[in-house]
Amino acid sequence: MSEQSFSPAQAAHGHGMSSIKEALAGWGDVAALLRGGEGGSLVPVVIPKDSRGLRWLTFVWIAVWGLISAIFLFSSDHGGLGVTAIIVSILLLALAGLWWWRSSIVEIEEGTIGVLTKFGAISGRGLTPGRHYLWHPWAQVAYVVDVTTEIPYSAPVLSSPTAENVPLKSIEFFLRFRIIDAIRFVQTIGAGNFDLVLSNAVQDAIRQRSRQVRTEQAYDLRGSDVKDMQDILNRQLTRYGVQIMGSNIPDVQLPDQYRNHLSTRERVAKELSAYEQEWELIRKRRIDNLLIEIERSRRSATLASLRLRPP
Repeated sequence: MSEQSFSPAQAAHGHGMSSIKEALAGWGDVAALLRGGEGGSLVPVVIPKDSRGLRWLTFVWIAVWGLISAIFLFSSDHGGLGVTAIIVSILLLALAGLWWWRSSIVEIEEGTIGVLTKFGAISGRGLTPGRHYLWHPWAQVAYVVDVTTEIPYSAPVLSSPTAENVPLKSIEFFLRFRIIDAIRFVQTIGAGNFDLVLSNAVQDAIRQRSRQVRTEQAYDLRGSDVKDMQDILNRQLTRYGVQIMGSNIPDVQLPDQYRNHLSTRERVAKELSAYEQEWELIRKRRIDNLLIEIERSRRSATLASLRLRPP
């Protein structure tokens, strides 16, 4: 059996890392997927199923056939059947028009942008929230993109080395991002590829930061200022129409062996501090006792000299 190798980003997905993907769904499920995700994955982009088709043209062709038949019926002295054919054709045309009107309606959810395509190519700047009519038979909404929600993303980075090359057990990195350009996002990268790019960018940024920290100071990364890391990520992700809105490091875990060593050092340091405090108290007590003895001796000498003085 051949061995499989995994990148750090792929390995971290099994340890609580968020995942991002796009989903295919009907129009009725678009809002639920954008707000709640699917299968534990974040879904900022939904591909709506286009159920319109050109089936309404069937009624048009039948109506055309009926009108042609009516002409032949009138020419062959079957006027009654001709009138019936015309009426049926008109009804079919009305039904086809109603079907075409109803199937052309699309409703874009509040806070999203609909990416419109014609003949497979992206057309226009996107559909804003509300009702729209797609009269063109080959026009369709290829993507619905959430452009207002600040999407939370968690990325635990495993085995990130410190300045002494000690691999930390994990560094939890949390960020919020928002898609600011829906067209650029779906054109340049898409949700699935963005997941891989974002996880790798976070891995690199965290490893660069941990390399600047000594192991005994690793816990100082918790809640530290990560504005520089956020700026680096924004420079990398702006080209995809994405902006990082906020980030922080909520947790850092040291290796088990080093954590035990560190706890031993802390215990020894506490015992040494307690011993120093105790010794300081003993020293002060001895000095106080010595001062008391000196004062007592001075008083005794003074009394003795007074007694020896002649009256």
